[in-house]
Amino acid sequence: MANSLTLKEIEENHQALLSDEAMMQHLLKDRCFSKAIIEDMKLGLYPYKGFQWFSFPIYDREGKPLFKKLKKLPNAPEAQMKGMVYPAKKKASLYPAHKINTEAETLFLVEGEPDALAARSQGLEAFSGTAGTNTFEKQWMDFFPYTEKKYVYAVYDNDEAGRNGKKKALSFIAEEFPEWELFSIEWSEDFPEKGDLTDFLLQLESKEEIEEELKKLAKPYKPPTSTEILLEELDQDSEKFLLPMQHFSKEAAYFSVPLRKNGMSSLHIVTSERECFPCDEDEIRRRGYKAEKMPTEGLRPRWRQQDVVDFLQGGRSTSAVEAYDYTVNALREHIDFVDDRHFSCTALWIIGTYFYRLFAAYPYLHINGEWGSGKTKALQIISLLSFNGELLTASSSPASIVRLIDLNCSTCCIDEVEELWNAKNDFTSTLQEILRSGYKRGIQVTRCEPMGSSGKHQVVTFNPYSPKVLAGIESLSGALYSRCIQMIMIRTRNQKIANKEVDIESEDWASIRSMLYEAALCNFQRVKDVMHTIDTPELLGREAELWTPLLALAKVIDTSGGLFTDTKELAIEIQKQRRLEDTDIEASKILTCLYELLKDREDGEPITAREIFDALFNYDEEFGWLEDHIEKRRRNKWLNSALKRLGLWTGAAKVYSISGDKMRGYQISLEKVLDASDRFGVPLENLADRAARVFQTSVDL
Repeated sequence: MANSLTLKEIEENHQALLSDEAMMQHLLKDRCFSKAIIEDMKLGLYPYKGFQWFSFPIYDREGKPLFKKLKKLPNAPEAQMKGMVYPAKKKASLYPAHKINTEAETLFLVEGEPDALAARSQGLEAFSGTAGTNTFEKQWMDFFPYTEKKYVYAVYDNDEAGRNGKKKALSFIAEEFPEWELFSIEWSEDFPEKGDLTDFLLQLESKEEIEEELKKLAKPYKPPTSTEILLEELDQDSEKFLLPMQHFSKEAAYFSVPLRKNGMSSLHIVTSERECFPCDEDEIRRRGYKAEKMPTEGLRPRWRQQDVVDFLQGGRSTSAVEAYDYTVNALREHIDFVDDRHFSCTALWIIGTYFYRLFAAYPYLHINGEWGSGKTKALQIISLLSFNGELLTASSSPASIVRLIDLNCSTCCIDEVEELWNAKNDFTSTLQEILRSGYKRGIQVTRCEPMGSSGKHQVVTFNPYSPKVLAGIESLSGALYSRCIQMIMIRTRNQKIANKEVDIESEDWASIRSMLYEAALCNFQRVKDVMHTIDTPELLGREAELWTPLLALAKVIDTSGGLFTDTKELAIEIQKQRRLEDTDIEASKILTCLYELLKDREDGEPITAREIFDALFNYDEEFGWLEDHIEKRRRNKWLNSALKRLGLWTGAAKVYSISGDKMRGYQISLEKVLDASDRFGVPLENLADRAARVFQTSVDL
């Protein structure tokens, strides 16, 4: 790439434009440029990085070329960037610096180079900055000689960025030249959203008419008071926070990635609009955001730098289908699941880690299986492909895991998770809390940490929300299990898969990750739109919440609906199995015993606590503690709590006169038991048969 721009190159580009009749007609008719302006400013056509661009040469005050702004042609490919600077890394300046009549009494400040040339073609003394809407440098005012009076009209696009950029520019001008009269052009209600000055000029014919109509739309600008500035800053700060590592706004997606420049690595933010800027708080603030939390330093590169460059230059645009296919194939080459559908489910989950902050909740994966079943290999692959994947074990520091989640939005793949659960220290208890609550957005975890050597402590808040994979031989606790999609693994009989090692240095992993980054940036808007259309009445409560991300991705990836249907059927099966196994083991047993005790009774007839204890004791050895002499003291309180949780009774047991004796009991209807069994997914018909056999055996004995 050349380091400087020459007049010869500018002239060659200019001649290419003059010889292209279609492009000339576009500029003359659709952009309101005059032929004199096109020739005077030496506009051109420039082929670069596989695309054709309009070339706008940028000059200094003396007319020396500095660089050129490249802008998309009409009907350019969607993958092409909106614009770029060539050569890169040039400082923004006023445009056209060498043509502005600084002695003119009336000036028009516009949003960009095309609007400036369109206005100048109509005889208006117009100028703009060269670095976008949000950039207006205070020192540019040194360009103008001091005069007591000028009239400046700010004409920006009819969108939020235009309105914010206009305020910023006018405030700088007002500060430097308080004697000038400043005006803001406020577009009418029927003016198109995102419409610009060129749209306005296309409706008019003469300079006089243009000036007259603009002045009708002009409102005098008065610098805001200190209170107004504060209120605006407070309002902006309250809504525009950005989590740099992974963030989705209404308009764009943002990822932080480490990039190398001059032999040094530093974090940069890459956006879905194919922009890239340093990940530092000042730059984020300049773009109208406030950093929620800054990532840690020293992150490993996850998105290959050359692929990032190609993406930014418009050369790459991976489809969601392509990213999915490569992810599924990588899984199939290395591991073996009991259920073949778990390959597609795991691939969707991996892809979803690049979108997870779009969703209100994101499920955990639970890789469960005996020794030698391939759990660790599965964790390796998931950590290599997922967003900021980290492979962790029971020996990993709980403090480091907490911070990886909080600051880096890391996908935490934790092996031997039962060991972490058994450990006892302060940070481990925080980690346990993070694992219980970190499947859902909006939950915060706090802990006290020392403030240096002062002996004082401060409350530190951690954001526990991130994708997590938990692997182990043992089953998980009920609370954690309910947040997981369980994947069962057994020892494979496929020798090729069993012997295939995971080469963590292979470029294949980096290649797939690049696809996943690109697919996320190119498809986040579609995923955002689709996720609000997911309607699965078959899935209830937390199950619907956990499966929504994967179902939304399935719908985006496979428009035929096959992947969505398969994923939904798997979700329904897992929901049924979960309810049978562990929705509430205690609940199923209590409801089954109550059903057997009540099915032949008169409605309203009380049932004693003694009868319930005996039924549970005979039904399952798990309730042997009910007859333990020491434990008997707490069983009444336990039963009251259990019945309340099931929605069958509130408060303590009542005292009833039964066969002349005073006994503690409950009035519970069979209808309530049946309703609770439906809510808890307990199939009383099958379980009651077993209960009846147990009760009959105890009677016989």
